[in-house]
Amino acid sequence: MLELNEVKLFKGDPENIWGEQIKRPENILSMEVTEVMNGDLTLSMVCAISDYNIENLVIGNIIKCYKDVLRNTLFSFEIYDVKYTIDHRITVKAEHLSSRLRYIYVEPVGHIDFYGQMGAILSGDSYAKYKLINHTGESIVSIKVPNAIGDDGVVSNSIKSIADHMKGTTGSILDHFGGGYWRYNEDTEMEFYKENQVNDEDPELKPIKYSVNMSDFQREIDMDNAKSNQVLFWKKEVDGVEEQVWAYKRKSVDAYPMQAAQLCDLSSKFETKPTEAQLIAAAPTLKTKPEVTTNCSIANYEGMATCGRKISVIYPELGVNEEMRITETTYNVLTRKYNSIKLGTSKKTLSKTIAEIAGKTEISVY
Repeated sequence: MLELNEVKLFKGDPENIWGEQIKRPENILSMEVTEVMNGDLTLSMVCAISDYNIENLVIGNIIKCYKDVLRNTLFSFEIYDVKYTIDHRITVKAEHLSSRLRYIYVEPVGHIDFYGQMGAILSGDSYAKYKLINHTGESIVSIKVPNAIGDDGVVSNSIKSIADHMKGTTGSILDHFGGGYWRYNEDTEMEFYKENQVNDEDPELKPIKYSVNMSDFQREIDMDNAKSNQVLFWKKEVDGVEEQVWAYKRKSVDAYPMQAAQLCDLSSKFETKPTEAQLIAAAPTLKTKPEVTTNCSIANYEGMATCGRKISVIYPELGVNEEMRITETTYNVLTRKYNSIKLGTSKKTLSKTIAEIAGKTEISVY
């Protein structure tokens, strides 16, 4: 089923990335591409051992193949790991060239015109206000950022890699827009799609209903951020004496009565001592609903799913009928189908999750 033009092999070249094209690998036994939303795009391939494969499946060479069922364009994967085993197999691991963006750094970015400059900075265009500091010419991947009218853009006080600016740290583009996902338009072009932004060229996705192919189904209701009660206070020192006013605001009698209350310091709102009623009137708006996250996996998916897109998932037994984000796809290059897809409805942005992992610091987490 696999055609010759669907897998290509190149001798990697440090200068222009793709060197001389050579014959494709021999005796391919399996070949999968895994794409993780706002994460890695990787290739895993197993071949029978041969003199040709031993000579040419080496670190640094480039494999080109399709990454999903859309089969719009070939994508380039650079080999970084090769293993030979006693059963006469070679296992090759490779990652898409965009992974190099974590090694290319940009000068600190202050207030900028977001649409006009951010994409140019990250792509290394000659007219960009800030320059790449350890790379000559343009970056490997051209980067597109959506328009944000009236926005001052990303603000960073430290040198960051292009990958950090795109996703994963405080002040990144992902954090800036409060969610969304990156997608590969072409092998060397990535574009950011905001949370509810739609690409009219995307194929229509049919709803997924519960079946034997669905596994790892999990729904979690998190009450930590669903505070419907507030404890309000005002403090100020007057003539050496600290004065205080406390007030309690309850959203409604039956609104999650056992959950924690939000503590609000409203001292800056009043110069003089307020009444309890004034404190309550000045209270900020509360989030009253729990955070609900749902995750599941679908084996042997035959549709047109693409990583980052939303799709309706129906699971009648648990009363589930909602849109879930496709967070990971594993595409079988040989069968031209997905071995599996993963879906989720997590409300947290990736940058916030990584900030928690990194202890809310500037540490990069990959």
